[in-house]
Amino acid sequence: LNRWEGRRVLKDEKGNIIDILPSLTEWLKVPDRTKIRALLERLAFEAHQRQVRISGTADVPEDDLLLGLVRLQQNKDVNSQKLKEFLVNRAGLLVPRGQGVYTFSHRTMQEYLAACHLTRTGYPGKVAHLACHDPLRWREVVLLAGARAGSGAEFALWALVDSLSPEKASEDCPVDRQWGALLAGQMLVESANYQEVEEINQPKLDRIRLRLVHILRTGEPPALERVSAGTVLACLGDPRPELMTIEGMQFCFVQAGEFWYGAGEKAVLKDLPDFWLGQHPVSNAQFAVFVKDWGYGDPRWWKEAQKDHYWSKAGFREGYADEPRCGPFVFVEPFSLPNHPVVGVSWYEALAFTLWLDEFAHRKGWIAEKWHICLPDEQEWEKAAHGGLKLPSQVVRQSLCDGFDLPRVVTLANHSPLREYPWEGDFNPEYANTGETRIGSTSALGCFPQGMGPYGCLDLS
Repeated sequence: LNRWEGRRVLKDEKGNIIDILPSLTEWLKVPDRTKIRALLERLAFEAHQRQVRISGTADVPEDDLLLGLVRLQQNKDVNSQKLKEFLVNRAGLLVPRGQGVYTFSHRTMQEYLAACHLTRTGYPGKVAHLACHDPLRWREVVLLAGARAGSGAEFALWALVDSLSPEKASEDCPVDRQWGALLAGQMLVESANYQEVEEINQPKLDRIRLRLVHILRTGEPPALERVSAGTVLACLGDPRPELMTIEGMQFCFVQAGEFWYGAGEKAVLKDLPDFWLGQHPVSNAQFAVFVKDWGYGDPRWWKEAQKDHYWSKAGFREGYADEPRCGPFVFVEPFSLPNHPVVGVSWYEALAFTLWLDEFAHRKGWIAEKWHICLPDEQEWEKAAHGGLKLPSQVVRQSLCDGFDLPRVVTLANHSPLREYPWEGDFNPEYANTGETRIGSTSALGCFPQGMGPYGCLDLS
């Protein structure tokens, strides 16, 4: 932009000035430089809007560009041919792509100028409409528009948030409003002080949080967008007690009975009693409660690690580590986000957590003496993942603090006892965080509702 709005100084190898090129505004003798800026913003918006592909830069017809500039110029010596030569020689913001066509030097510049145009002419209503109805095209433009508007006054950013996810939107949150909520959340994380929200904006923030949870639970947007929603939710404050608290941890009932253990010709029938399995893996937020409760310093939880010389009063020390630690091995974000599964822990640490949780739940009076919390073994995990010979007609789950009993569950004949995955049918990258899903890290728990096992457990694959 400086090349268009300011002079360009050319220097030789020794730093001596050899030429000073006038700016486009100066060369055209346009008294008001904002008029050229407005023209470029409008051309960028129109080009972005009609662009067929949603990657790369768009074409700007030469006639539109030259006609717009000629109308603004007051230099009588300028004609279309001289203007074309000037534009080619300056070759900065716009570059020729072919006969009669220019394009922006970078897509980011195109998106930024389009965002500037929208903040002047269609903010916030038109911005929100474009975002909700064609989000893949307008995502970056919308985020840039919000940042630009909010840089002057934060209320302008919250106005766009309100338009993207209005209060009166239906409770079932249709797909277009899900996109609106996701973009609004990303905007708050990138451009707002969401940790110190004014009282008038608190309902808007709460509304965004709940709609992000809705995105995760419905599984309607693509997996990568759900993962993004989970990351944004972690920053704004995940309201799900089943992931963020100990007492809210959800457990799913796995009814007693036979199941196929193993695969193919090696599969054998096994019989297990009733048990409950956590609906989700343990989150970072939940494991942090154990750490805060002096979990790494209490010898009661570390008998196995003591026996194998991995634990002392100084903390847990793995064989390759130089120093003992008093918490999980620290990974960078997103691995460390509170609503992600805890990583950087060994089997000894997972065992210590369950021993602590068992004592904690009994001390709180949440579970009866006959029930105990432990790590699942391989057979329990496999049955929970693909089901038994008979499957329940409904999922039965409850929170840790509600106590446990043996519910009466109606079972149905299972027509596919040897599921290859927790869900029925073939592999689907939308159903689990795998290499094919192309996430490359952990994701917020609950991002893959379609991958739920027959008893209601998630993230088993």
